[in-house]
Amino acid sequence: MADSLRKKAEAIKQKAISSAFQPHHGSIPSTIKHLALLYKKQGKYAEAEPLYRHALEIQEVTFGKTHPSVASALNNLAVVLCLQHKQSEALPLYERALQIYEETLGGSHPRVAETLVNLAKLSLDLNAAEKAAQLYKRANDIREHGRLSCLSRRSSVSVISSVSARRQSESPQGNGCVP
Repeated sequence: MADSLRKKAEAIKQKAISSAFQPHHGSIPSTIKHLALLYKKQGKYAEAEPLYRHALEIQEVTFGKTHPSVASALNNLAVVLCLQHKQSEALPLYERALQIYEETLGGSHPRVAETLVNLAKLSLDLNAAEKAAQLYKRANDIREHGRLSCLSRRSSVSVISSVSARRQSESPQGNGCVP
């Protein structure tokens, strides 16, 4: 019952959004991202993916292809792709997000560090342990310079331990995602 009501509410919301605003109205990407996030939290990654793609398209049209909002949209889409085990599709999105953040916010910005961590985790899943260690070290260096407090030492140890563990064993690929 609750699930059918939720589906009905989502359909009504999407119809209202479509009729109330122009296709690239400023409120649309935010609303789409919220709906995509809802799907993601419910584990409905396939439903979230096209919404994140649509939000990305709108951000690119609205702000241009090199705006930090576009990088954020790229990151969101990459996370959902990873959760669907589409790591090879996620990799160029994370790389593009990193490039945008570095060019617009500078190489020591917290968003750069967050994206480096995402890339490091994905690199582990793609069996690129050395690359993962380098990316994580760079992210940790940004944190060490006082710019990012949300990367904890525990995260550092966890990722480095993962690199070591993957070298020693053959395990199925994970999902390299930041929830």
